[in-house]
Amino acid sequence: MPKQQQKMAAIYCRLSRDDGSDSESNSITNQREMLRRYCATNYIPVYSEYVDDGVSGLTFERDSFKRMISDIEGGKISTVVCKDLSRLGRNNALVAYYTEIYFVERQIRFIAINDNIDSAVGENEIMGFKSVINEFYARDMSKKIRCAKQLYAQQGKRLGSVAPYGYQIDPEDKHKLIINPDTAPIVKRIFEMSANGMSARKIAKTLIDEDVPTRRESSLGERLGYEWEATHICDILRNQIYLGCMVANRYKKPSFKTKKLITCDSSEWVVVPNKHEPIVSQELFDLVGRRFPLRKRPNSTGVDNIFIGIAKCFDCGSNLTFSRNHTSGIMYLTCRNYRSQSKSKKCTAHLIRLDELTRLVLEGIRENAATVRANEHRLEDFIRESLKQKSSRKSNSNSEALEKLTRRKNELDLIIKRLFEKSVIGGMPHERFEELSAGYEAEAKDVNLRISRITESQDEETDIELRYQAFFATMRNYTEVQTLDTKMLNVLIKRIDVHAPEGRAPHRTQQVDIHYNFVKEGLRCGELCSTAGSLTEVKEGLRCGELCSTAGSLTEVKEGLHPT
Repeated sequence: MPKQQQKMAAIYCRLSRDDGSDSESNSITNQREMLRRYCATNYIPVYSEYVDDGVSGLTFERDSFKRMISDIEGGKISTVVCKDLSRLGRNNALVAYYTEIYFVERQIRFIAINDNIDSAVGENEIMGFKSVINEFYARDMSKKIRCAKQLYAQQGKRLGSVAPYGYQIDPEDKHKLIINPDTAPIVKRIFEMSANGMSARKIAKTLIDEDVPTRRESSLGERLGYEWEATHICDILRNQIYLGCMVANRYKKPSFKTKKLITCDSSEWVVVPNKHEPIVSQELFDLVGRRFPLRKRPNSTGVDNIFIGIAKCFDCGSNLTFSRNHTSGIMYLTCRNYRSQSKSKKCTAHLIRLDELTRLVLEGIRENAATVRANEHRLEDFIRESLKQKSSRKSNSNSEALEKLTRRKNELDLIIKRLFEKSVIGGMPHERFEELSAGYEAEAKDVNLRISRITESQDEETDIELRYQAFFATMRNYTEVQTLDTKMLNVLIKRIDVHAPEGRAPHRTQQVDIHYNFVKEGLRCGELCSTAGSLTEVKEGLRCGELCSTAGSLTEVKEGLHPT
């Protein structure tokens, strides 16, 4: 290689947003002009110019920088010239590596014009301090950008150039989302499929088979294949943005020096509701959220278990899983712990026929729905009357107690205030003040606690009425149902507890507790029960032998027969 070529220089220029307000003077054009003039004045021949425009100085994964390093390795360059040390980079550790190790070992002359750094004239002791200051500047800029993004997030303003699948960026406001008419129906369908019991993997396969475009294809307008993945489906089903909320801070960088993102805990998310039009309803989102964590693996029977996560063993609380009688082909649900034969979690079979449980639940839904529709005009009065009979005497006593407690609370506040004033002016020994004050403070604490309990009790009664109203409103939609499906089950029923069977066929009986949604856990049929197709009040403390619309009811099922 010619001797003069070994002395040729590389002109290196870099600019990015972490250079802040001095980007005008640091423009690529100004840098290139300065470096060319310096090389010409000092008779340094230039081999090539290397420009990284819009690349952060915190990373050294830059195309032109890597090309320059490759030319150094090839023996084409002996000098590197840049405007100042920050143009080489703002990562102190990596800048030190290149200037103090890499360039030195390869006898590369390094020149930073504005910082008066030239390795040919000896070591520059101030270079290390300048590198630290450059990194601190980048750190400070990163902090400011982070704060600005946090402010935007709290205001519910959208950041980013790509809209979530189902939305598009409003052309009149880049911080706002609007419905994408092409992809929003696909998002809603994904939620519907999940609510109907389909797993994320099965949803993805269905979309692939139907050639439904992915988010990447929609944003670029290109056909790049239809490779939906289960992770894509999971991200959509978990994202509150489809409720009309602006969700930010889901991911963060562990350090300003890296681009790697880590997932934040949901408690750290910034969620601002009602910022754009929702694609799915809150009810559908909540329904999917309840069922989403369940693992829906294919089973050897080829039959979908619509009761997964709902039908549970009463004794150990585990889910009931499929089993098949190989002789008769009859499908059963049985306790998972019993089937696993776990030594630490022993249990009994709690065996129940799948068709019997399905029929029992379906008939109960039909009866409740028919009763609700038949009594459409008197449901509101019935609910209030039913709750009133249970709580009228309690409400009256609570009102009187609350009035007395409030009066006593005001008296205690005045007594404590006067005790304190008397102690301050010296009219009472300190020991006596401490004794009286402690007693009155303890009584005041007890009074406040009792007031709080009565208030919560009154709020709870209002909440119970609202829950019943929601339950009956939902039941109106299921009068004509013929088959039981996953979505219906998830909407109406929270949990089904299957007890161990008693006796032997043909007199075998089994208790099944059906816990409906909307009805608060722990309410018994002593409050409201549906029996034989009509709403019937049952005295408190008694249990119903038929089917009850509230949690904790008793249902007897004879093998192969209708509920007794």
